[in-house]
Amino acid sequence: MPIEFENIIHDRVLISLDNIISDEFNIPIFYSSQEGRGNSFFIITIENDSLLERGANFEAREYTLNIIYNLKIVGTNNTNTFKQISNIAERCKKLISNNSSYSLENTYKWHDAQVNSIQYNENEDNEDLSTAIIEFNCVSTEVC
Repeated sequence: MPIEFENIIHDRVLISLDNIISDEFNIPIFYSSQEGRGNSFFIITIENDSLLERGANFEAREYTLNIIYNLKIVGTNNTNTFKQISNIAERCKKLISNNSSYSLENTYKWHDAQVNSIQYNENEDNEDLSTAIIEFNCVSTEVC
């Protein structure tokens, strides 16, 4: 008989993160750099799943995802481009701070969510894109 399990990183973390970002921004969200299209879009990638604590009937895990905001550069990459990118990154940081403990319809999803870092650079795969890589971390506890 197959074991019963919950795909926490997908169902609780990734989908919930997608929901709060799409509720805040009118910007498409993709899960692969191969999908990204348009002048402005997010790509969310799963980076890490680490055990924090295990008890007799629970398991707490820390999840790390990257929220990559991409902006197509028109003309030269200048302070206006950086301002546009940093506005989105700062807004994401505040959005995650406001949702550091997150439940949807009285169903627990995560706690201790935070942005650990934001890295700004030109996209290595596409020189016409400038990016902000926002490292998102949260903890989700599962009752076993």
